[in-house]
Amino acid sequence: HSFEQMIISDDICAMTQRIMAGVEVTKETMMVDDIIECGPFGDYVSHPSSLECFDQLSDAQMFDHFMVDEWKSMGAKDALTKAHEKVLDILANHEVAPIDADIRKDVDAIIKAADARVA
Repeated sequence: HSFEQMIISDDICAMTQRIMAGVEVTKETMMVDDIIECGPFGDYVSHPSSLECFDQLSDAQMFDHFMVDEWKSMGAKDALTKAHEKVLDILANHEVAPIDADIRKDVDAIIKAADARVA
């Protein structure tokens, strides 16, 4: 197991949760006017309205939705590299919130009871 795998798995879980939330279907989200504008042989996928909606279905942090040339110009970082950078950032900068005193007291009591059973 690795920290990088945990980061990537977290990203996949977040994408899955977003997909499970469903897709809003309205006149605006169906973009019928834009489809008509493109016509039957037009390139709807690269239409500005389509491009604006790509991230609505998946707000992936470790996986890119860029075209290859753009991805390469941005440094061509793969998911593992991005996850490793995030791990390093978390290890260097994350501050753990202090545990509430009452909760800490309960945890200490549980540990003390467990230690007494083992001794």
